[in-house]
Amino acid sequence: MSQLDFSIAFGHFFIFIFFIYVFFHILITFFYKYNYNLKLRNVKESYDLDIQKSDEEIKIVKRILNL
Repeated sequence: MSQLDFSIAFGHFFIFIFFIYVFFHILITFFYKYNYNLKLRNVKESYDLDIQKSDEEIKIVKRILNL
């Protein structure tokens, strides 16, 4: 009977460890994707700002050339 209790406890222990692994895997994956998307958004915004600046510079140069 004690061997049966030991195997049941051992099985529950492995199930517990498995659920901890799955929980942390989901948690880490979520935060990694969130952080990656945040960095991607920052890069995109800075790229958009660079495009706006270059468009303004092109307009200024066209104005100067038209004078």
